[in-house]
Amino acid sequence: MMKRKVGLLVLLFGFVSLLAACSEDASKEGVGEMQIGIGRDEDMEVSDVTDTFNVDDLIAVTYEHDEAIGGSVTFIILEKVGKNEEIYYQWDEPLDPTWTWFSLEIYSPEYEGEFILRLAKDDELLAEKEFTVE
Repeated sequence: MMKRKVGLLVLLFGFVSLLAACSEDASKEGVGEMQIGIGRDEDMEVSDVTDTFNVDDLIAVTYEHDEAIGGSVTFIILEKVGKNEEIYYQWDEPLDPTWTWFSLEIYSPEYEGEFILRLAKDDELLAEKEFTVE
């Protein structure tokens, strides 16, 4: 009887840990799906998905959402400095409010380091990707 209770507790703990890990991943990813990489194919999708770039690369970005994005999106490139994040560059990208998907290219940061590309709409995180510039 005691072994059964211990087994159930271990199973319950594992399930709760899995749920917590999934919710952490979901909150970091935002409400849509973003891919970054080098180059775009004929369908404007990222052709070489990667998270490592050179200072002279153009970073291809695609973003997809189940619903209309609803207008301009804020792009924020953050530099990771120790445990902190500092804004490297930020801008608003005007988009057709009916679009559920977009593809564009942005310039890589001008120096080496660890960065985060964050997309936001008003106060809502749409997506986030970490990347390195070598």
